[in-house]
Amino acid sequence: MSNAERIFEGFQGRPVKKRVTRALEGRLPRVLRRCGNAVKIWYDSDKRDPGDPHGEGAQGNWKLFVHEHSAGVGVYTVDGDPGFDEEIEPDWPDEVFWLGKLTKYEYDDGEEVWEEPGGGRDLWCWANGKVLMALPRNFSSPQKVILWKGGRLKVTWRGIVH
Repeated sequence: MSNAERIFEGFQGRPVKKRVTRALEGRLPRVLRRCGNAVKIWYDSDKRDPGDPHGEGAQGNWKLFVHEHSAGVGVYTVDGDPGFDEEIEPDWPDEVFWLGKLTKYEYDDGEEVWEEPGGGRDLWCWANGKVLMALPRNFSSPQKVILWKGGRLKVTWRGIVH
């Protein structure tokens, strides 16, 4: 079992049932620009919820999760923000795992906090558990990828943690 499968099974609270293979690397952007510092991320998931005061609940029930990022987590897109000089050349992974459906996210560009819609994207995590990635659900426009990375960002069986 791969690291991505182990994290997925812990995060979702169920075994992997479906594996999807997509050759996206050649269609993903070579360079992404920082657009700001991550503030929050909202996503819908049918994962288990270790923080639910009534127990983790039944699998398969969709629920909205909100995660506040700690300092140092950057948000990266193709367009980025001209106010940030930081560019990254992502080393696109061979394996990712699904977390849920991105609802919206907030970032701070240094002048104000922006709230952006999820735009029909799914939220994924790289196999290392340290990078979040949002891609359009049908993979039709991989150039619209969004990355969250840096700081103490990590995904474990408990969820997105810092």
